[in-house]
Amino acid sequence: MSKIDHTNTVCCNCGSNKTYMRRGRPEWTRYRDSKGCWDGKSYLCTNCNAYLNRYGTLDKSKIYDERMTYLQKKIIDTRNELKKRECCICGGVGTYIYPDGRISWHKNEDENGKWDGKSYSCEECFKKFDPKSHDMIRKSMRKIRDYKVLITDNRIEGVLGEAVVAKVRKLKVLSLELDNFGLKFDLSVDKEYNIIQVKFKKPYYNDWKVTFGEEHNFNTLFILCIDKNTDNLDIVYAIPEEELYGLTSVFIPKSGYSKWEKFKIDEESYNNAFHSLMSYLKHKEHFSIEDIRKWLEDD
Repeated sequence: MSKIDHTNTVCCNCGSNKTYMRRGRPEWTRYRDSKGCWDGKSYLCTNCNAYLNRYGTLDKSKIYDERMTYLQKKIIDTRNELKKRECCICGGVGTYIYPDGRISWHKNEDENGKWDGKSYSCEECFKKFDPKSHDMIRKSMRKIRDYKVLITDNRIEGVLGEAVVAKVRKLKVLSLELDNFGLKFDLSVDKEYNIIQVKFKKPYYNDWKVTFGEEHNFNTLFILCIDKNTDNLDIVYAIPEEELYGLTSVFIPKSGYSKWEKFKIDEESYNNAFHSLMSYLKHKEHFSIEDIRKWLEDD
């Protein structure tokens, strides 16, 4: 049987003159019509033949329509399921639905930030009880004004971190100066790092994960990595905003290689400032804005 010369063969479906090469020879498949007949000249390339074998047709618009129908049905089913979901806190069914159709469920995490994979809280319970909610953050900030915050309260770690950086860099904590925690910028402008945002983080399973908003209202992100007992600052990073383009989080391992290693700065002065602040507050069961102000003013 003589070998067929496929030098000028093109795929009768996509028009390509290229196909898979097997042992140095192009692999073309005869295209047969619905009756199984070949016209003696029509061939399919490897990709089109695989598509035909998988879907039973070369009409991609038909497959697209079927897929869209499937996806639309899946979206509707998912939305119906979300509407019937039960809140793990109040036991109520359903939650707030935004005008654009989004259904507002929140993962209910434990005090270590771990989620069990199934528990959700409704919008109302999230606002009332979750420390990450805007309402709870505002409530914790009001407590600082009223001298009601425990030193061990995780929700005010950011204030402590800002105070430490301000002390070392000789900056002003604008939220304390103006008694306004709704500002975009927490610290006055630094000569070297320009606008600084501070993240003061305890480890999660011995590593640190830092999250921040999509809108980067800073030129440099300072990350103060504290140990699990809140005794020492283990690592301090100063990461330029351009290195974080498109990101909303940074992962820092306790040991091993980290892409952020080159942005590590000497932590000694920050650690000393942190020890000084904690020593200043250690005899106080609660502290307020005034305590932080006094510590910042002390030389």
